[in-house]
Amino acid sequence: MVPSLLLRRSTRRSSRARSTRNGTSDHQVAEPKVVLQPQDVLFGRGKGAYQSEGNRRYMQIICRSLPMYRVAVTNQDKVQITKDVLAHIKGTGGRFIDIDSQGAFYEVPDQKARIKVGQV
Repeated sequence: MVPSLLLRRSTRRSSRARSTRNGTSDHQVAEPKVVLQPQDVLFGRGKGAYQSEGNRRYMQIICRSLPMYRVAVTNQDKVQITKDVLAHIKGTGGRFIDIDSQGAFYEVPDQKARIKVGQV
């Protein structure tokens, strides 16, 4: 039987950054402050995200791509359509933006943006 004190101590996470296998820290490096642009697509729900110019344009692009997505036979075809939508948004200066727990905006990685595109 393991004493509960040892169990608690062993499951605690250190407040220091841990090193990953490639030698980098598992904490994200602070990005420069993101200033929202009109063409940015905002993650989230509600009036703010829904009424942003970038999200309205994003939904227009999605509506144009939806028929192709629905008839796509393979996952590879669907992934390509989501990549095309992502490239179109980024090609016109748009970014996919989310908000962190401290209320700061940050640009999401392409993989997370592709998941958002594929959910619609």
